[in-house]
Amino acid sequence: MVSIDYGPGGWAEIGPGMNAVVQHLFLKKVNIVFVSFVTDGPAMTEKLLKEIDIAGAKYGVNYAILGYMPGDEVAMAAFAENPLRITKDYYGNEIGQLDIMKKITTIGDFKLYIPAHITGPEPWIRQFYGKVQTIIMVISPAALSLVQPWVDSGHLYSMIPGTKGGGEYEVLLRKPGIATSIMDATSLTLTLVMVLIIIGNIVYRKERSKEVRGGG
Repeated sequence: MVSIDYGPGGWAEIGPGMNAVVQHLFLKKVNIVFVSFVTDGPAMTEKLLKEIDIAGAKYGVNYAILGYMPGDEVAMAAFAENPLRITKDYYGNEIGQLDIMKKITTIGDFKLYIPAHITGPEPWIRQFYGKVQTIIMVISPAALSLVQPWVDSGHLYSMIPGTKGGGEYEVLLRKPGIATSIMDATSLTLTLVMVLIIIGNIVYRKERSKEVRGGG
């Protein structure tokens, strides 16, 4: 199960990393149920699926988008109690007609849960820890200090820190994507900045030497 819990404003921090993770799931032929606890989640899910290679996966058989559940943590609690509370998917199809959902009766039937959000992980941990076997979170790098203690304590199996983590993930997959492109551009920019700083220092030292020799 994957929950895309960020909007367009959070995409730059989390989206590329989430792309890499979901890409790996499709390459491994893992069936994926997408759900969202933020309004823009379903649209961001569709965006993600257009940006990666779904490796021949078929909707309703290998993956499904359940859509947005309103209510924030209350909605999480309701879904954790009974994932079949959602009767129709994002496109209006009856859940019972989707092959991928026919094996789901309780939240424990999901062996892996990957939520993605820009803030701390507390609501997801409160509602899903102990009910789903493994939780891995995709986070904003800014939230690293908030999330690391939960990894250390075992509540989270691991975490992927946004675009940087996504770029490293894509390298391991040997399938460069958006995260790699962004990291390459960032590295190039930093390199240019360093070169400009070095050139500036050289010019400054030369000008300073001229002033000293001229008695200035």
